Amino acid sequence: MRQKRQSQILKIIANKDIKTQEQLTEELKGLGFDTTQATISRDIKELGLIKISSIDGGYKYAQKQPTGSVEPKHIDIFSGAVLSINFALHTIVIRTYPGMYIGSKDAKGLLHCVKEIVSNSIDEYLNGACTEVRVTIEGDTIRVCDNGRGVPFGKAEDGSETLVNIYTKLHTGAKFDSDGKTGYNTSGGMNGVGAKATNALSTSFMVTSIRGGKCAIAHFKKGELESYKEEAFDKNVHGTCIRFLPDNTIFKEGIHLEYDALKKQIQELAYLSPGMTFNLKFEDKDEEVITSQNGIKDYINDLNNKKNTLTSVFYTESMEDRIGVKLAMQYNDTYTDVYKLYTNSIPNSAGTHLTGFRTALTQSINEYAR
Repeated sequence: MRQKRQSQILKIIANKDIKTQEQLTEELKGLGFDTTQATISRDIKELGLIKISSIDGGYKYAQKQPTGSVEPKHIDIFSGAVLSINFALHTIVIRTYPGMYIGSKDAKGLLHCVKEIVSNSIDEYLNGACTEVRVTIEGDTIRVCDNGRGVPFGKAEDGSETLVNIYTKLHTGAKFDSDGKTGYNTSGGMNGVGAKATNALSTSFMVTSIRGGKCAIAHFKKGELESYKEEAFDKNVHGTCIRFLPDNTIFKEGIHLEYDALKKQIQELAYLSPGMTFNLKFEDKDEEVITSQNGIKDYINDLNNKKNTLTSVFYTESMEDRIGVKLAMQYNDTYTDVYKLYTNSIPNSAGTHLTGFRTALTQSINEYAR
């Protein structure tokens, strides 16, 4: 129960603006957890959370700094270390419990980090702003570059750097507005949590963004900003390039990607992004161009490769009020159903889209049979 409660505390702090211990207590109470003062205090100590003293004696776990104010010092009350709130809380939570963000700390988690970065390029593709992404593996270092619009940079309203916020602070993202008319109408995520997690779990993480005749370069180490600069650049060039080295103290089983697993993942993403070009350069292997012109129709043919198919590929798609659905299916002579489900290129194991499909398919077959 303690582990489950502490895991929930981290989720609450990561997803909500909790400024006082009383707020945290109320959140836990609503979820049915033991919320005595002694229990909460012990959890805070065991999790190593940062306590920020305020004038009224409360505890501020996060505090937005007003423009022009002097940056306060934030102290880890259990170690006495002075930390910057810009990265400390989010980074500590991610590095302490990486499984909450990338699933695991093994080869699958490492592959998930790559997918999180590539997914940002696919979000640009889904919104008509990117046609190519290049994935390069050099030893243990991973580089992902695209020809999208470039990650926004410049000063935020509070005087901080927008590019730095995007890769360090949770709840910073600009992919949607209230009616979907600007920014991203389609995206695998709104706040870029995956990119922030990858940054926090990397020994070195460098972002280069080119847009509007300028180039911004930010370098991080284990989620903490090391350097940042902007300079003039060719106005005709645009895109984002991320180069990172996973932290071997987190991924203790190794930080070297498996070629077959990476290629399989990129091929799957190509099926979900018809017309987009993926260039894969894996160490000394020849560069490979991975693309699909027919999307999930090619995916179905691949899944049924070496199987005895009973029908041709059935394909249909529909768009209504910015909501699009694509479907491809084919019968073979095996006895096991295989469903591949995706929402904005993110894989799912179940959902209302599968329930709706099964219901509609059953009704259609019954009506035809009658």
